[in-house]
Amino acid sequence: MRIRDISSLEEKSDTLVIAIVKEMIRAFSFPSQLISFLTEWDDHVMADIIALNSIKERTRERFQSSKHLNPLWPYL
Repeated sequence: MRIRDISSLEEKSDTLVIAIVKEMIRAFSFPSQLISFLTEWDDHVMADIIALNSIKERTRERFQSSKHLNPLWPYL
């Protein structure tokens, strides 16, 4: 993966999350059903989010520590 593709990947993942949430809202007939569903799966979802954020931070740290990439760091 090229360096410039990382920000594109982040944008795509944000777009995917928005699309999933919109689809979930459409799938449930009442907001209370959606809230119940999200509450039930909250622990699993939070674990996934924490894992993804950890990967993202490690990736950023790796890029930041590379001297030849430091000038690009603000753009990542």
